Amino acid sequence: MNASPFVEYKQVRQEPGPGRRRWFQAPQGDLMVWYDANGRVSGLQFCHAEGLRERAYTWRPGTGGWRQQLVESGSSSPMRQATPILVDAPSVSLDGLRARLAAGLDGLEPELAALVGEAIL
Repeated sequence: MNASPFVEYKQVRQEPGPGRRRWFQAPQGDLMVWYDANGRVSGLQFCHAEGLRERAYTWRPGTGGWRQQLVESGSSSPMRQATPILVDAPSVSLDGLRARLAAGLDGLEPELAALVGEAIL
């Protein structure tokens, strides 16, 4: 795994309504951070390639852990383009997630790095 600090992608489209989202990228994967209308983190999602599949881990405060999902492309044929969706995946050890996230923490501001660090314990 080629690991380096997360770098924020500044051109993130925001959905209408309260709150906002941020997107950080690194060779080891992408980290999305959602904020509520009061500026508090309301969720984290880390996505990375795993073989030919993409795996997504989603964390929400108070849920007690990370939800593990696979990204289904939605396309069963190269002639048909469909919307990707998340589907539940069998749980795997979170050691790989911890290593990938920890490798990028230096690229986050201290408060966000501390929150991500706490979430991966």
